[in-house]
Amino acid sequence: EAAEARVAAAAAAVATIVAGRRQTERELSGYVDQRDRTRKLIDTGATAEYAAAEKQVAQCNEIIDALETRSLEEMERRDAAEAELLAAKAERARCEQALGEARAALTARDGAIRADLAVAVEAQRAVAVELPADYRTPYNELRRRKRVVLVNVVEGNCSACGMRVPPQKILETQKLRAVHTCVGCTAFILP
Repeated sequence: EAAEARVAAAAAAVATIVAGRRQTERELSGYVDQRDRTRKLIDTGATAEYAAAEKQVAQCNEIIDALETRSLEEMERRDAAEAELLAAKAERARCEQALGEARAALTARDGAIRADLAVAVEAQRAVAVELPADYRTPYNELRRRKRVVLVNVVEGNCSACGMRVPPQKILETQKLRAVHTCVGCTAFILP
């Protein structure tokens, strides 16, 4: 995203400079035409105001010099902006290449993770079949709702929902005398 923003900013800068340079060139062309027409009037003697015409030619020359200087400066700025645009495009290309490589690596890892997941799901199904019927229904209901199935008790509280677990349930579960569930989230309490 940063590379795209940099390319967009550089392209906008180039476009702005080019538009400004076009305007400068139009102005320059207008003053050159005006100077040449006035110079022609002076050369042919068709003007009654010789001093005013000479003054106008001098003013046009000053303005033309200023516009030519501005045009050169705009050309230098355009060159710098185009260099920045090329650098931004190169950076974007590097970012796109890195993104492609990261996606390829992720795809490779994804296949391995999916294979491991398939093995784990199959193992979970095999174990779930062995559960007594009294536990299988709540277990399947928790799995269906995508909830935590097994929880630890930390400092007397369920690690999933934070609900207080009675000490008697904790003791019975630790001594493997009974299987209990949390009152809050209905997850099975681990010994």
